[in-house]
Amino acid sequence: MSVLLDDYGDKLKITEAVVKTAARNERSGAKVLALLLEKRGDEVKITEEVVKAAARNEWSGEKVLALLLEKWGNQVMIIEEVVKAALENGQSGERVLALLLEKQGGNFEIIENLVSLIVGKFSVRIMALLLEKWGDEVMITKEVVKAAAGNKGSGEKFLVRIMAFLLEKWGDEVMITEDVVKAAAGNEGSGESVLALLLKK
Repeated sequence: MSVLLDDYGDKLKITEAVVKTAARNERSGAKVLALLLEKRGDEVKITEEVVKAAARNEWSGEKVLALLLEKWGNQVMIIEEVVKAALENGQSGERVLALLLEKQGGNFEIIENLVSLIVGKFSVRIMALLLEKWGDEVMITKEVVKAAAGNKGSGEKFLVRIMAFLLEKWGDEVMITEDVVKAAAGNEGSGESVLALLLKK
């Protein structure tokens, strides 16, 4: 890649497709992106598609995102589609999202769908990060509680901690509706523990 950039110079256009391909390069994405930045930094543009590609990158997504954040921190937005992309990353999605939440304090959309997605699919660590950064802005609606009760991917221990965390922090504001109870009852991995916690309320 370095030889191509040196030999062909301006003949090679650094398009969004090129940057996106580098961002999703599982093995050496960070190195390729670093080279592009070194040689043609002014032409490298950060877009939603590039951030999503990095968030899906299972083996070097963290390093790629770290480079993106270092260069374009203010332009990297944590939107619903980026969180969904991290969710598709079975190897390092949670670490990728944690990096984004830690570094991007001001560039986050606080919307119900996004909060529901986070509490419904990720661990208590991510929820804690979310609340640490935007606690006063996060609304715990019935949809958020329903998503948490139906969380099947965090394991029983983590799910109980998420629900306990929500109940402790918001208490009477946490709405235990029929849909919430149904979500807990249908949770094959942790339904009994979550229902027991809800019944104590």
